[in-house]
Amino acid sequence: MLEIENLTIHYRGNAQPAVNNARVSVASGEIVAVIGESGSGKSTLSKAVIGLLPKTARIAAGSIRIDGQELTTLSEREWVKRRGRLIGLVPQDPATSLNPVQTIGAQVTEIFRLHAASGRTRSRQELRDEAAALLELVGIDHPVQRLSQYPHELSGGMRQRVLIAMAFGLRPKLLIADEPTSALDVTVQKQVLEVFDRLAQQTRVAVLFVTHNLAVAGDHAQRAIVMRNGEVLESGPVEELVFNPTQPYTRDLAASAFKVRSVDSRGVRPQPVDARRAIEVAGLSKVFAHGSGQRFKAVDAVSFAVPTGSTFALVGESGSGKSTVARLILGLARASEGTVRVDGKDATNLAGDAQREVWRHIQLVQQNPQVALDPRFTIAQIIAEPLHAFGIGDRSQRPHRVAELLDQVGLPRAVAQRRPRELSGGQQQRVAIARALAPQPRIVVLDEALSALDVVTQARIVDLLDRLQRDLNLTYLFISHDLEVVRSLSDYVAVLRQGRLIESGPTATVFERPRNAYTQALLDATPGQRLRDAGNRLRAVAAPAALAIQ
Repeated sequence: MLEIENLTIHYRGNAQPAVNNARVSVASGEIVAVIGESGSGKSTLSKAVIGLLPKTARIAAGSIRIDGQELTTLSEREWVKRRGRLIGLVPQDPATSLNPVQTIGAQVTEIFRLHAASGRTRSRQELRDEAAALLELVGIDHPVQRLSQYPHELSGGMRQRVLIAMAFGLRPKLLIADEPTSALDVTVQKQVLEVFDRLAQQTRVAVLFVTHNLAVAGDHAQRAIVMRNGEVLESGPVEELVFNPTQPYTRDLAASAFKVRSVDSRGVRPQPVDARRAIEVAGLSKVFAHGSGQRFKAVDAVSFAVPTGSTFALVGESGSGKSTVARLILGLARASEGTVRVDGKDATNLAGDAQREVWRHIQLVQQNPQVALDPRFTIAQIIAEPLHAFGIGDRSQRPHRVAELLDQVGLPRAVAQRRPRELSGGQQQRVAIARALAPQPRIVVLDEALSALDVVTQARIVDLLDRLQRDLNLTYLFISHDLEVVRSLSDYVAVLRQGRLIESGPTATVFERPRNAYTQALLDATPGQRLRDAGNRLRAVAAPAALAIQ
């Protein structure tokens, strides 16, 4: 269904091609994963397949064919006719892909209205019924109600599933999924990926699955290609790439996917001995009121304590209340009930100077640095922004503090005069961490701060966070849906579901002996099980010197 031969793509001003002599094929009903770290060329490859390369890029050589049709010579008018019908795209970031001023229903039904322009007409109710069916297909609850909501009223996972529903709508022959599950919790991720599986089997749609997560690819792709610096290093069945790679880079990807960082000899992180509490939450609740008069309890009587110097993780599905709890602790939302204490001081529903004083000691690193960093500012201006806001240092001292922070997060000082778009995703997140550290906080809230990064970059950032925690005696409140990262990074974990805390304790205890069936379901949904099973079968037959899967 998809044939890419000898494809070479250049960006203006870059001597090195972004994609160099790439060859890829995907059959009807097959899922093929494109794997590589940020900057490997995998997204450029996928954009070329759907005709969405930026004007600064050009196809220098090669061929792209879908169902026998050559695509490299199409005009923009011809591309418009094929997008959606011949090729569907699931983009990575719903924050920039959904229109914030249109309802979900308007955006989903738009694909059918555009299709109707070629002769098919449907009533308004028929369009809404089909849109609701699509939302239900991708696992969104109360689909009819969601049609009347706006993107900001849905969780990040729900917004991503809306994009998936829109791509599925016209049943294209090829579906390009560009990191479609990186922002989803493990249970929703599993459900969404199973939708890809069903569509490939039932409709014979070909799927080009762009991902940095080899564990996800191992569960759902039949074949994979590994890219680095624009080149296809190797390709083949996923199990073959994991257990018998020909390239050291592929071996590193496999190791990063299944073992984020080293732990001590007992297999768990040593727990901190500091008995003080950096954060105390007691009976915390948050009720949201909708315009229709309905009330929704996003957080319901949550209580926990974070020991000083530890990493405390909040996990749960999208909509479980994790980010809302963080916003209440940070003072970015007002609690309906309960109390928050930060460093032993009451921090509940503060305002003005009192809230600013709390922010000196607790800072936030957000999920997506592309959204969190002002594209107009230089890196130096971004990092120095908290110094200006809190009146720290003077004009002559701040550049020295910026240089010191760049050193701390492992970035060369030369990046200070660049802008975010000139940095990789991992470098951007390091800048976000440096900005959070600028006012010398004692607590850092990491809200899905690793989910948008490839596994190799993710492992490096985890190591950076670990070093910074030791060097600066930081306390982390870590919000994540990635249980493998939580297992390797956190000392304690609390599991949230529908706004309620259902289980908490030391991470090793909760993960190895969960008391709640929901916690077990989260653990069972962790990607990579197919490859782990394959590794166990190999061990039963032989004892190789080193296997990628631990």
